[in-house]
Formats: sequence, structure tokens, C-alpha cells
Amino acid sequence: MMSAAECEMLKLSAMVRVENHGPLDGKHSVLLFLRRPSLVSGRSMKQLVAFESSSLKAGEKAHVEFVLKPCEHFVHTEEDGRKVMDDGSHFLVVGKEKFEVSIMA
Repeated sequence: MMSAAECEMLKLSAMVRVENHGPLDGKHSVLLFLRRPSLVSGRSMKQLVAFESSSLKAGEKAHVEFVLKPCEHFVHTEEDGRKVMDDGSHFLVVGKEKFEVSIMA
């Protein structure tokens, strides 16, 4: 079992490339979802874990970085109040793209 201090120090960085394909400058929200490895009654299969607003000029490309804390973003609360992180493959999802993150305890 990991201590709260050790858990707080864990961080995961996810970098997403965005591009304005349109002819006009624009602003768009980049949404990062977590899809859990298994569907359990009462829990959503997909959860919004981060978002960032990005302003881009026409044709401009940029990178958006998300910093996630696994002990905050990858856990769920059991009926008895315990916080649990599921083992297995989790997926970070942005738009139609998904990226696998494996959790082993």
C-alpha cells in the first residue's frame, strides 16, 4: 500500500497536438477523458479528467500539455468509502484518439 505522500508525488504528463484547420482564428476547448478498464455498476465508463482552452490563428498548430495525478484522476470510491485504483489498461481519450496507460499494483 502506498502512503498519501508517495501517492501525491506521482504525476503523468500527456501532450496533445492541436491544429486550427479553419480559415479563421479560433478558440476551442481540448477535453481529456479517462476510460476505465472495466464497467462497474454505478460508475461512468468515461470521465472528464482535464480540459484546456486553446486559441489558435488560422492554420496554426500547438501542443497542449496535461499533468495528471494518478492518485487523484485514476481512482474511484468504493461503497465503504475506500479509494481504489483499478489495475489494468486505462485509456486517455481526446476526440477520436485514445492512448493506453497500464496500472499495475
